[in-house]
Amino acid sequence: MAQKCQQCNGRSVRYDRSLGGRAVCAVCGAPMTDGSQTRRRRQVSLSSLVSRRWTHPPSARTVIAWLMPAGLVGMYLFLMANPRAVSHWLAPYSPSSRGAWWIKTPADIELLIGQAQKNDSQPLEQSVHAVTRELIARLQAKGVRLLVSEKVMDHAGGEWDPGLAEIRIRPSTVSMGSRVLSEALAHEAAHVAQSCRAGGLGRNSEPMGIPVNAAEVFKHQLDSPLYKGPPSSKAIELEAFSVGANPPWAVKLVDHFCKG
Repeated sequence: MAQKCQQCNGRSVRYDRSLGGRAVCAVCGAPMTDGSQTRRRRQVSLSSLVSRRWTHPPSARTVIAWLMPAGLVGMYLFLMANPRAVSHWLAPYSPSSRGAWWIKTPADIELLIGQAQKNDSQPLEQSVHAVTRELIARLQAKGVRLLVSEKVMDHAGGEWDPGLAEIRIRPSTVSMGSRVLSEALAHEAAHVAQSCRAGGLGRNSEPMGIPVNAAEVFKHQLDSPLYKGPPSSKAIELEAFSVGANPPWAVKLVDHFCKG
């Protein structure tokens, strides 16, 4: 193929002695090139680039650059599938935790029982304390936090917060003695089981369909301002009061409905 100047497209050639006899354009003096040689050089350059990419592994910086967005997408998908995860991780920093006593070790459990025992009017059988220990340990194993906190709704001795997977017991409830503490824990544990019955710890309570005591037995509690609303809305509380009257039952219900 005839040589052609890449700048002026001229085909007149002269040979420059100063360049070792190299062919240059007679019009503009630019070096003359053969199109086929240029294409061949481009093909060789491209093939060498491809082979270099396959023979040399990517750098650590490149790997990190790809992993970071992939990790962020994975985290986003996880949080979308587990909406309670964020609130559960942040639970220790929630307002209810400020100034509260988090019962999380066996020593905490024994100290809590000891605080309640100080206010017992008479010695109680050890089975009451054994049920309290077992119930707290079982709730902790299911992912429930137990706090002694003043952050409890008005007129209530305790509260189950499904949004934080958290039971809060008012300090004044502990000061009423071991039996009251055991019954309050069993009552709130029944609400935990009701949430599990509804689909998980983060769900609102749903009746379990268990046998209950006569509503007349808990008429005073059910008619309090704390449980305003039609009788049909009090079913979950009647179940919880019935379980509170029989604390060992709470352990079995938590085990039955909360499988995780």
